[in-house]
Amino acid sequence: MFDLNLSIKNIYIDKEEDKGMASKNIFMQTIPFLMLRSMVYTGYAVILLLILWFLIQMTRTAGVWSTFAFFLACFVIAFFMWKGIYKSFFYLIEQAHLIMLSKYVSGNSLPQLPVHEGVEQWKKLFSKSSFFQTRQLLLKSLTQITLFRQPFLISYFFIDQAVWQYVYGYQGNIWSGLRDGCIVLFKTKKKIMQTALTFNSFLWGISAFFFLFFYMLIAKSVPVLNQAPFFFSLIVMSWIKISLFDQIALPFLLRSFHKIMDTEKPDEESLERAETASYAFKEIVAKSGRNIQPDPYIQQLIPYIQQYLHQGWARTQIKQSLVKNGWPASSVDAALQKL
Repeated sequence: MFDLNLSIKNIYIDKEEDKGMASKNIFMQTIPFLMLRSMVYTGYAVILLLILWFLIQMTRTAGVWSTFAFFLACFVIAFFMWKGIYKSFFYLIEQAHLIMLSKYVSGNSLPQLPVHEGVEQWKKLFSKSSFFQTRQLLLKSLTQITLFRQPFLISYFFIDQAVWQYVYGYQGNIWSGLRDGCIVLFKTKKKIMQTALTFNSFLWGISAFFFLFFYMLIAKSVPVLNQAPFFFSLIVMSWIKISLFDQIALPFLLRSFHKIMDTEKPDEESLERAETASYAFKEIVAKSGRNIQPDPYIQQLIPYIQQYLHQGWARTQIKQSLVKNGWPASSVDAALQKL
């Protein structure tokens, strides 16, 4: 028996004055990952600037169509370059980061060497080839489950990372975690997409200000840059957003995803609805099986709820008290339905 006021599931600090500290901690604990990701993006932006400068020199005497072809080539090179960077090593940094975040939001402290520990734990779960096969299947499933119909948008808005974070905090095998993570995301997709769009709209607003600042005050006045001020400004703005703003916001965004998804649990009905919405999700179910583990917290909650009902508490009061102390809202609802 557990005291309601000292719940073992007290994942989030419920005191208002401590919420700011919790947000600060989740950022401070993941600084090594944020620095690594920012360094990679910075190096990529520098390479793009060098490519753009080289193409400008090549097109000084070229016609309109030749210039267009050169710049199109620049974008194609940039796309495949980033694809190569991601598949070479960046995916490992990203997934190790998510493993450590999943541990942190579950109430565990991070080790002194979080990057090394995250990489080692990831290697116990995946090989490189198995990860990319699983990732491709997950992206297909999410494009069909959500309104983001392109894998690029799923990755850009970090929707796939919300599921990976769920998987790494899951008590069970990887495929069962993917199945349940997709089901929970299917149940919470409106809130998840709204949160993702809100975060990105805010970040794009700030980035647009920096784009205008760089374009109007710097790019047009510096001799080296004024040959293509728009493209230089676009690259610099994208670099600032991706390497700085996105990395600062990422831990908070993923923590918000976690809090949203923690309010729901997978169930048979939602599994069937998700299968109807996504043929790719059926492949995940085929690998994981259809046996959804029962919620372990329901049986722990029932005695507490019975005790409070006998004391004359209203059901809404009981739910508020339990959720405030860290119990998942979905588990509380399920336990209340049984009484």
